[in-house]
Amino acid sequence: MQKGDPEIAKWRRAFACIIHEHLPVLSTLMEMVDGLEAALGYLETVDATDKKQVAMALAVAGMASEYAGKLLDHFDLVDGPEFSKPDNLARARLVVGNLLKFVRDQIKLRQLAAWDGNDEQRGAALAEDEPTVRTDDAAAIPDLSVPRVDRGTFTVYWGDKHCMLGNTKEFAVFELLHQHSGRYVHIQTLIDEVWEGEITEKATIQKTVSNLRGKLKTAGMGDLKIDGAQKDHYALKPPTNS
Repeated sequence: MQKGDPEIAKWRRAFACIIHEHLPVLSTLMEMVDGLEAALGYLETVDATDKKQVAMALAVAGMASEYAGKLLDHFDLVDGPEFSKPDNLARARLVVGNLLKFVRDQIKLRQLAAWDGNDEQRGAALAEDEPTVRTDDAAAIPDLSVPRVDRGTFTVYWGDKHCMLGNTKEFAVFELLHQHSGRYVHIQTLIDEVWEGEITEKATIQKTVSNLRGKLKTAGMGDLKIDGAQKDHYALKPPTNS
C-alpha cells in the first residue's frame, strides 16, 4: 500500500475532524455514526486472505478509532481514551463495531433526555430498535446485574450504564478483578498481571484503585464495590439481589 494511495486519502478526508469549542454534540455524534457505519461496512467486505486488503482495513480502522476517540474525548464522553490500533482484521471489525454501538447509545441517551412525552412513550422509545429477546430461552436473556467488560472500547457495562475507561491501568485492574469476581486478589497478582512484573509501589496500586472507584462512581456505578478490606488484597463485589 503506497503512501499516496487515493483510497487511503479518501478515508483520511472522511475521518478528518475539526474540533472547536461550540461543536454540537448530537449532530456530531450522528456524523460519527455515518462514518463508523461506512468503515464497518467496508471492513465486512475485506478478504482476510488478501494482505493488501487487510493492510488497508487496518489503516481504515485505525483512522476511525482515532477520529471517534478525539471527538468523544472532546465531549467528555470518555476519560482520555488510548485506542490501540488493531493488529488483525477480526479486532479491527470488533473495535469499529463497538465504537459504533457506543456512539449510537450516546445518541439515544441524548434524544431521550430531550423527550417531552410521557414515561410510557419514553420507555417505548428506549426499546425502539433494540433486538428482540426470546423469553422462552433463558440463556438468551442477559443478566444485567453482572458487569460486562468490553476490550474493544475498554468499557465496563452494567445494566443500562457504561464507564469508558480507555486503555488504562484502571481498566486493566477492573478486568482482572472482574475475572476473579467476588474473590480477593493479592496486590502481587496485580503487579504481575497489570504492571507486568515491574517494580511498583503499593501507593501506586492504591491510587489506581482509587481512580477506578471514582470513575465508576461518576458513571453511576458506585455500587460496584472494589473492596480492599482484606490487607494487600482487592475484590470486585457487585451488589447482590436480596
